[in-house]
Formats: sequence, C-alpha cells, structure tokens
Amino acid sequence: MAHCELASRRDPEYSEIENTKQTYYRWRKEFGGLKLDQAKRMKELERENAKLKRLVAELSLEKQILKDVTSILAGPALTTVAVS
Repeated sequence: MAHCELASRRDPEYSEIENTKQTYYRWRKEFGGLKLDQAKRMKELERENAKLKRLVAELSLEKQILKDVTSILAGPALTTVAVS
C-alpha cells in the first residue's frame, strides 16, 4: 500500500486518486451498512424530503405575503382576524 501511495504521489493524477478515495470513504460512511436497494430508497427519500422542504418554504412565504397585503389593504379594522 505504501508503495502505491509513493508511486501515486509522483503521478500527475494523484489528486484524482485522492478524490476517488475520499468519495469512497464518504460513501462507505454514509451507506456502509445498507444494501443497494436500501441505499437507493434512502437517496429517493432524501430528494423527496428536500422537495417538500422547498414547498413548505414557498407556501410559508406566500402565506406571509398574503397576511401583509391583507393588513395593508384592510387597515386596522381587519388585523384582528387571523389568517390561517
């Protein structure tokens, strides 16, 4: 192993080899105990979770905008009514 490391340090593609090692170890740390189908499902759920988080953020922003517009247009008389 040490011989390979020394040889690879002289190799101009050494940084690419290191990136590959880092990627492998990061992947192994994250998915090491999972089977292939479990890892795929986990990635699918992570993508779905990110999509849902964006959706919640957009809806929260829209709700806040509607509250602000309603309070501006209605004046102080309607501010006591809660917008849900």
